[in-house]
Amino acid sequence: MATCYQPLTIAECNELLSACKGLKIARVWRSIQPCVFLEVGRLSKERGANNFVGQVSIMVEADWRLERPRSLQVGSGFSSTLIDKRLATLVGVAVNAIEVMGRLPELAIDLVDGRRFVTFTNRTTQPHWSIGLKDPALFPLDPGWNGIDVTPWIHVSAGRTEIEYCYDDTNATVRNSVKRMGFA
Repeated sequence: MATCYQPLTIAECNELLSACKGLKIARVWRSIQPCVFLEVGRLSKERGANNFVGQVSIMVEADWRLERPRSLQVGSGFSSTLIDKRLATLVGVAVNAIEVMGRLPELAIDLVDGRRFVTFTNRTTQPHWSIGLKDPALFPLDPGWNGIDVTPWIHVSAGRTEIEYCYDDTNATVRNSVKRMGFA
């Protein structure tokens, strides 16, 4: 696997993420505390993977909270039992908007039922979340990627949003790779 990066403004991130409006949360799962994964949209099995992923995969590796309109429903500091129970209520709920916001970019997911999932970082130097844009029908790629198995991921690096292209370089020529990285 190879990667290349492209800076994105917060406005560009939000424009890309506007394609998520109306998609439903299909799966929620957790890894080690406080890590949470939200699979949004139609589920499918990736080649070589054991689990199903959504059209959009959201990985949160920082603290988070799920807000009701005027109160906290659950957060990363709650007990595991309560977290699992309350996160399960997200399955089947449609996304109203996914927004990147703030000086140190954090993530907010507004749901049609009035709840909001929000990340926050208080123990590390940078926000820790990533959004995998798995469906090229929702997130069209530059034609230069044609014929290459690539997944773009939006995340934060050095306090700025960027898109990371993770791709199988076995079908990529050096010329195309160099061009994609902006050197040609």
